[in-house]
Amino acid sequence: MKRISLFIFICSFILLRPFIIQNGGFWYYGDDQDYFAHSASIVFGQFPSYKKEYLVIDKDYPQGSIGCSLLALPFVGSFSLIDRLSNSNIVQQRTPENIPRSWTQFGFLFAACFYFSLGCFLLYRGALYCVEERYAFLSVVFTVMAQGIPLYAYRRPMFSPYGEFFLQSLCVFIFLKNLNSAKKFPDLTWHYLVLGIISALIFLTRYNNIALALAWSLVFVLMKEHPIKLFNQWKEALLWAFSFLGMVVIFKIWPEAYNQHHPYPWIMHYLVRNISFPDFIHRTGHILFGLDWGLIYTAPYLLLGLFSAFYLKYPAKKYLLGIIATLVVNLYIVFVWGDQGSWHGYRYLIACATPLLVLPVAFLIKHVEQLKGKKLTLVWTLLAIPPALSMVCFEANHSTFNLYLAPVDLGEKDFTNYLYQFHVWGVVLFKPMQFLSFLCMGGVEYFQYLLTHALKDLGLFANSYFRNYTIFDGWTLVKILLIYSIPFSLRWFFKEPANGHLEKNVPHYRSRIISCLLFVLWAYGFIFLLYVINLPCAERIKEPPEAIYNVLNHGLLHQDDYKYLLEMERRGIYPNKTALREFKDYFQLVVDTFPGQSDSYSMLGYCQYYLGHKNEAIKDYTSSCQSNPVFFGNYYNLAVIYFNKGEFLQSAKLIQQALSLPLQSTAQSLLSSNRVYILILEQLPGQFPENIAQYLSEEKQKAMELLRLDMENLNKPASPSNQKILLQLI
Repeated sequence: MKRISLFIFICSFILLRPFIIQNGGFWYYGDDQDYFAHSASIVFGQFPSYKKEYLVIDKDYPQGSIGCSLLALPFVGSFSLIDRLSNSNIVQQRTPENIPRSWTQFGFLFAACFYFSLGCFLLYRGALYCVEERYAFLSVVFTVMAQGIPLYAYRRPMFSPYGEFFLQSLCVFIFLKNLNSAKKFPDLTWHYLVLGIISALIFLTRYNNIALALAWSLVFVLMKEHPIKLFNQWKEALLWAFSFLGMVVIFKIWPEAYNQHHPYPWIMHYLVRNISFPDFIHRTGHILFGLDWGLIYTAPYLLLGLFSAFYLKYPAKKYLLGIIATLVVNLYIVFVWGDQGSWHGYRYLIACATPLLVLPVAFLIKHVEQLKGKKLTLVWTLLAIPPALSMVCFEANHSTFNLYLAPVDLGEKDFTNYLYQFHVWGVVLFKPMQFLSFLCMGGVEYFQYLLTHALKDLGLFANSYFRNYTIFDGWTLVKILLIYSIPFSLRWFFKEPANGHLEKNVPHYRSRIISCLLFVLWAYGFIFLLYVINLPCAERIKEPPEAIYNVLNHGLLHQDDYKYLLEMERRGIYPNKTALREFKDYFQLVVDTFPGQSDSYSMLGYCQYYLGHKNEAIKDYTSSCQSNPVFFGNYYNLAVIYFNKGEFLQSAKLIQQALSLPLQSTAQSLLSSNRVYILILEQLPGQFPENIAQYLSEEKQKAMELLRLDMENLNKPASPSNQKILLQLI
């Protein structure tokens, strides 16, 4: 247990990025709002209505399934009490202004981290029923922690994969425990109610997992009863059906009927797709060997696990193979979708498959080491390096390790990165210092900042600068330490087995719970002490935290605020200077508080130009280019300013630089700007986000026209043009 706890902590220390928690929380555009809305509607007493929730895909009802939100519910509800006590307006209405940095949102992050950690403990503990501790440990580390699953806990918690992973881990643990226990689950009558709830959660977490949900229930019953005796279990079957159907009716059918929602109206386009044989071969090769998310790079132990599941002998093989066979549904989804799901790896398959393959991988390692010895441990480690590097580098910068909108397989278009693995190894081999900075973006950078900040207050460091941490926030420290404490709290609950026999040295559950609570109270007392110690540091900061909260929670611009600027741009006239001053003051506060925000510098430059401060506008647009050197709009507007000043050569250079940039990078930058560009893009003609491609195509045409005008004026220096061109809002 000690080593598993340590490795989970290392995952959190490297992958969790405290500056994201401090600057707004983990808040991706699209599905995340749906999953959070499910939990928030229940916690704040609105369910089955979603009128008080913030939704972006469907404004009336969340498209995402509710299962992972139900799992997060205890933690979202517990942490929401802090928001209630502080009189946060998130209690009345959820908005893009009050959700980031709220304790309610943090509850979802904590839930994802907790269930990931608990899933790892359950898999490790379950594997110990069948193999020695060494093989159980190596299997969990290589199969789970090195293959992308931790990303869904520590970097995209408001998503279904963490729920899929935990529920499958729970079922695998029960399955392995049944193999070595005289009393098998389900044993008592109420166990069938629990089994029905677990099956319903598997289905409600992702609807294509219905086969998995039913298969687990059938396997558990078959392990306990002979098939002939199943007909005598009709009462238990009714209890199972009652709990399963009850969950489905309450959390799926009822809210959909209440809100008159037709779930996934576009899904049939994918499910009944006719794939030609050449497309099938191409898609198979892409899934296995593609330089974006090929399984051979991102999940090699999944492939090894599938091989060993069929090839090796291990306990209850026929049952486990039956469960693995249901993954055909998930594999089919991967094939017909055309991409990997617009994030890291093939999440439709990996989240469910990984827990099922921990035992086969453990037996594979044991089998090979019995033949060749422990010297092959290095080989197992080398196989885990590519997926681990892929995971560490993901979203480490905006130019090569992020996603962009591009064509994918089967004629679809989605967010991907064609050469992701190529970039990973390019950085590891040729830019090792940059890779080291990726490793340090989590806990290392944060605690280095805390140490430097404390020493600076003592006068030892006068000029320390951290781009991601502009102020000290004590509550961020509390949240980070809460997450770091999870694996150690679970280790306190899961006692280490004696001599490899799990049934010995296992205390009564009541004493385990008391011990766990005492440890948590001790940990939280230590966290509070750290917070009190750091309070003097916070008080000496020139810009008080209240200014930050003003920007994030009270001073944010809304979508309607941008309508005026869009209307002025559409009419081709200059905006009113009085209105512009309000925008300028707002964005000046943002860039002063959060240096390095490219979109805010760009908007500030826009306001400065039309207020007549052209030199300040050039300075702000230049700062924006430095913060995000791959954003098309910054170079275009700079070129326009120089054109209007009559400096046609400089304008031509900038516009040529703009035209050399890939539009995919600009599209990704637009979609990552939740507080500025997305609010503007949603008001443009067409369906968002599909209208981005059309908008960028039009902007490219304008840039080419501007370059033509520059060339004309450079060829006729004696009679320069007096034509003036307007800046673009984006």
